[in-house]
Amino acid sequence: MSINLIKKTGGVVVGLALAIMPVAALAATGVTVTPATVTVAAGQTFTATITVSPGSGKIYTGKVILSYPSELVSVAGFNFTSGLLPLTQPGYDSGDTYPQTTGTFIKTAGFTGGLSASKALGIVTFKALKSGTGTIAVMNGTLALNGQNQNDFDGVYKTVAVTVLAPVVVTTPPSEPVVEESSQPVAEVTEQTEEATTTAVMEENTGAVAETQPQASLLAQAGGLFSQNWKWGIVILIGLAYGIFLWIRKREK
Repeated sequence: MSINLIKKTGGVVVGLALAIMPVAALAATGVTVTPATVTVAAGQTFTATITVSPGSGKIYTGKVILSYPSELVSVAGFNFTSGLLPLTQPGYDSGDTYPQTTGTFIKTAGFTGGLSASKALGIVTFKALKSGTGTIAVMNGTLALNGQNQNDFDGVYKTVAVTVLAPVVVTTPPSEPVVEESSQPVAEVTEQTEEATTTAVMEENTGAVAETQPQASLLAQAGGLFSQNWKWGIVILIGLAYGIFLWIRKREK
């Protein structure tokens, strides 16, 4: 009996193993977020790609929920991969208003005809707010629905390690004043200055000479007249002297 019992028990174990093996062979759907590590400075942005990788069967709908440290980063934007059917109903989408700082980000889309190979759901853009470290992770509630509307997500919550450095302060040295150099040599400029000064002096002297010439001309004319009529001048002087003499004599009488 003991041998028969062992045989029966062994048969049951083998049967259970055969029943379990097909289930184990069916690979579940993975959801990843890449890159695995990010290092940025405060104020900068970076991106993370969400990828859905089906197991042995097709996936028709993917819903991904991410958690992120809202004190460290904010969601600055999101772009679906082309060809998807976004599902924007409440509970399946966190909206398209940015920035978002709730700490949870949700996006859902349908795969037309079913997804049988790895495909990006979309790209999330984050902005670093301040220095520190944190983790962006796939959260519980993420779905990968197959043709029977069953969740095929493997339950592995992938993460991104984020390191935010202090902002880089760029100091710009003060600019030195620019001294424009003259295109003319110094000797040429000096020569031009001397020429201008000489010209001004000559013009001033010319004006003075011009004013003196009329006076000299009048004196010359008067001297010439006296030199030509000196005889008449003597006569006039004699006549004046004689008239004065007669006037004096008349008063004495």
